[in-house]
Parts: sequence; C-alpha cells; structure tokens
Amino acid sequence: MDSKPRLLIVDDSPGNIHVLAHYLTPLCSVQTAGSGAQALEMVRLGPLPDLILLDVSMPDISGYEVCRQLKEESSTR
Repeated sequence: MDSKPRLLIVDDSPGNIHVLAHYLTPLCSVQTAGSGAQALEMVRLGPLPDLILLDVSMPDISGYEVCRQLKEESSTR
C-alpha cells in the first residue's frame, strides 16, 4: 500500500504539469489532468486525492467551476 499522499495536478499547460510533477513526485503519488472535465472524471472514479492543485484559467471548465462542482458532492466537499 502506498503511504504517500495523493496529489492531483490540473492544468491545461503540459509544461506546468511537467514541472510540478517532476518536483512533487518524490513527495507524493501524483496524478495529472489536462482539463477541468478530466479532473472531475478522475475524482469521481477514485481514489480521491488528498490535495488538488487546480489551475484557475482553463478553456473547458474554469478552476472555479471545478471547485464549485467538487463542493457540491458530499465525498469531495
């Protein structure tokens, strides 16, 4: 069993994802999503991340909207 915290990085910029994942992978179990919709799907399918690093400005769904939708669900509130 992996005892590292689970981190989900959500950003539409592959470069940002690459840099963050590179530095954070030694500290935690990193998953990445390139869009808000992909992040919501990943969270719904589980396992739940312990922390989500969420870009605010994305073309499909803004980070604010992703956050709002996560707050509506009891499992991610």
